[in-house]
Amino acid sequence: MMDIPDIILFQRLPFYINYEMQAFIDLEYPDNKILFSDLNQWNGFHELLFDEDRRIQVSKGRQLKDFAKGVLIRIPREVHCFDGAEREGFVKEVNARAKTEHLGFRLAGEDIKKQISGIPPLLYLEKDVFKIIIKKAQAQLVEMPSRQFGLDNLKADGKSLDVLITWYITEQSAVTNWKVAGRHVKIRLPGLGIIDPYRSSKLLDESPVFRLIDHPLPMAIYSERIEN
Repeated sequence: MMDIPDIILFQRLPFYINYEMQAFIDLEYPDNKILFSDLNQWNGFHELLFDEDRRIQVSKGRQLKDFAKGVLIRIPREVHCFDGAEREGFVKEVNARAKTEHLGFRLAGEDIKKQISGIPPLLYLEKDVFKIIIKKAQAQLVEMPSRQFGLDNLKADGKSLDVLITWYITEQSAVTNWKVAGRHVKIRLPGLGIIDPYRSSKLLDESPVFRLIDHPLPMAIYSERIEN
């Protein structure tokens, strides 16, 4: 299995943690680095004023009000010193604290690390397997990529993050081995409503910035037929 580095999100933007270089490195622009030594230290935290538009740390002496998309990020010191086997429990603990205290960042757990690094979750829909393209909110058939459908406007299953879809199926007869006539069935896609930022944020009463981190999609999603 490929070794994926630890990833931290400053607002929506992913940086990976390079323990050897002692730096946060922009996942999309690797020349863009934020050194640990450049962070302000205060009361058990490392702080940075982050300019989301320019993807950089704001130089010392500037103020938050000077930037339309500036955010103060406070990182517990142990976050960029920790490089151990018990990562998942640590990530959950730190993220719970970051959410409660509005610290401006999240750590990526194992599934999110894979997704951010370009490994898509798979949706098993009846006999078909789809890749979930999160950035485009699309499901793309693995065997035929041109066959795809959008996920952000599907019908909600009540007051939940599950969504419903009507699917056309053909089934093999166990007696005659012939395919029976195609018909429509209703399918539930569990949790996929999280991809719709407007509806999911309203439902969860949360900011859309960290919704996929706080409510992650698993790497394998199994649909459920609810109506024949």
